[in-house]
Amino acid sequence: MAVVPQPQPRPPLLPYQEEAVTKLLDRGGSGGLFMDMGTGKSRTALELARKLGVRRILVVAPLSVMAVWEREVLRWWPRMQCVVLTQADAKARASACAKAATMGPVIVVTNYEGYWRQPLRTAITKALAPEMVIYDEAHRLKGRSTRQSRFAHTLAADVAYRVGLTGTPMGNGPQDLFSLYKAVDPKVYGTRWLDFDRQFIIRGGFQGYEIKGYRNLEQFEDLLGRSSFRITKAEALDLPPQVDVEIPVPLANRRIYDELRRRAIAEIRGLEGEEGVALSRCVLTNLLRLQQVTSGFVKTTDGRIVELSTEKHDALADLLTDAVPAVGRVVVFCRFRHDVTAAVKAAYPVVGNQAASITGDTPNRHRQEIIDRFSGADQAVLVLQVAVGSLGIDLSRASVAVFYSPDYSLINYLQARDRLHRLGQEQKVTYYHLVAPGTVDAAIYGSLAAKHDLTSGVLTRAAALKIFS
Repeated sequence: MAVVPQPQPRPPLLPYQEEAVTKLLDRGGSGGLFMDMGTGKSRTALELARKLGVRRILVVAPLSVMAVWEREVLRWWPRMQCVVLTQADAKARASACAKAATMGPVIVVTNYEGYWRQPLRTAITKALAPEMVIYDEAHRLKGRSTRQSRFAHTLAADVAYRVGLTGTPMGNGPQDLFSLYKAVDPKVYGTRWLDFDRQFIIRGGFQGYEIKGYRNLEQFEDLLGRSSFRITKAEALDLPPQVDVEIPVPLANRRIYDELRRRAIAEIRGLEGEEGVALSRCVLTNLLRLQQVTSGFVKTTDGRIVELSTEKHDALADLLTDAVPAVGRVVVFCRFRHDVTAAVKAAYPVVGNQAASITGDTPNRHRQEIIDRFSGADQAVLVLQVAVGSLGIDLSRASVAVFYSPDYSLINYLQARDRLHRLGQEQKVTYYHLVAPGTVDAAIYGSLAAKHDLTSGVLTRAAALKIFS
């Protein structure tokens, strides 16, 4: 529970935050705050809750962001009690939630991974009975059949005010908004997927399953505009420019890479008539294997790591030798945990013990301590696993980042960039991309640079084969 003995006056909202609060108040208190990272979504949502006068609020957030909410409440609404459900035991989380309901005005923070599970589910609906639910990174509700989404749809019938926060509401297209809005405001796009599909989506391709385009977009956008507030960083903030630099890294293991590539092509060609999900799964599995090779390792079927080469490690070490003395702090994003270890090893000769890392295994309670040490050091390197480091972290004290092995998720990539390029950043932000030419590295980087989600373009054999050509 966060308590401040002597609360300090809140600074006023920025004009666009005031506009966002006013718009959702006019909408009855529910809707979307589709604001880019770094523009103050959480502060805006808390001010909306304060003006609505609600006493019991449920915040659903990614696990890595839960502690951030406690700090945000402490900063912007210090008289409000905040309980973060970090207990490992499910019964303990449910008990803590039920106890929080007896404390008076309270914000309870939980995570997408567990809030729908029993007995916490019952503690939320029966004991806490929230008057408002805030979904942070609400694009996680895009899968309409997932359990976390289905529980959000259930809560829509019982919770008076519901708000979705995300800077990427449509990472794959308009279809992402159906489930999100079914949780936030079902009146906007309805509650039946078949109706939404017929009204807004054009299908074709293999057995008519592939999304080929959209219809009635003017109506779709009108409904979206009236039910949400949208602002980008470019509109909200006077931020310095961003620069991307591609660093070619020679591939020493071309023979191994080409053999795996040939196998991938043969496997794809062998999926005669198996386009769609099965093909996509095949493509992504082979992408993972090939990307491991470009990072200098392979993983055997029994889970062992076999080291192949050190080209990316050496390229990073060389880059850090010049960059750290020049800018002080450098962030490195990696997809694989093997690469996290390699990157920390590359940084050690430059910054010694000021090289730190955060992966999915890093306890949530330690993550902010690591970030604080990084931000306070004169020279330091912070290595982050992309899926973990793309959420809820303020890295605006750094102006240089390196993508050692990027995730091919466009959302993760954009959010990782936004960790540096956000409110508080005063320097030009430079992103270095370590890319093995003529490999899937180049395909992934090209797709991300063009702001295309690679996974959305592999549902046909022709598109899949092009990636490995």
